[in-house]
Amino acid sequence: PEPVPKQAITFRENGRRYRVDTCDPLKAAAASGAVRLVALGRGSYPGRRLRGNELEEVSSIGFWDASKEQTWGLDWHRNEGIELAFLAAGTLPFEVDSRRFALQANDFTITRPWQRHRVGSPFISTSRLVWLILDVGVRHPNQPWVWPPWILLPRQRLEKLARQLRQSEQP
Repeated sequence: PEPVPKQAITFRENGRRYRVDTCDPLKAAAASGAVRLVALGRGSYPGRRLRGNELEEVSSIGFWDASKEQTWGLDWHRNEGIELAFLAAGTLPFEVDSRRFALQANDFTITRPWQRHRVGSPFISTSRLVWLILDVGVRHPNQPWVWPPWILLPRQRLEKLARQLRQSEQP
């Protein structure tokens, strides 16, 4: 039996509440065979379910292979964690806040927890995208990031990395 997903994660900022992304267009495309999806996920993310104690801070990890132009995209959304994405092949429209990018193969992006972004404009191009969404426990603005214990960097380095990611406007 499939485990019960953890309660819907939300983020509060300036009196507004945001919910974590559901990835429904990607799930539907994978179910229809339009795109190949290999992923592990928790909650609303697609893929084989991660068990509660398996790399608890990993919300989603996986890749898609879109072997042709798609008729779907991941519209404006937010993830509860740091999203690290690598475009292994193809091209891909990508937007963060109000900035547009035309990603090319070998481009790497980082979006901060709860940062507004979208993939596809509005549709996905032929591409292979690899990602990891790492939950660092942020549910309120200016909350300290809690790094997983299995990241083997000294605490000072992790604090510096968090500071750099928080202050960078370059995704």
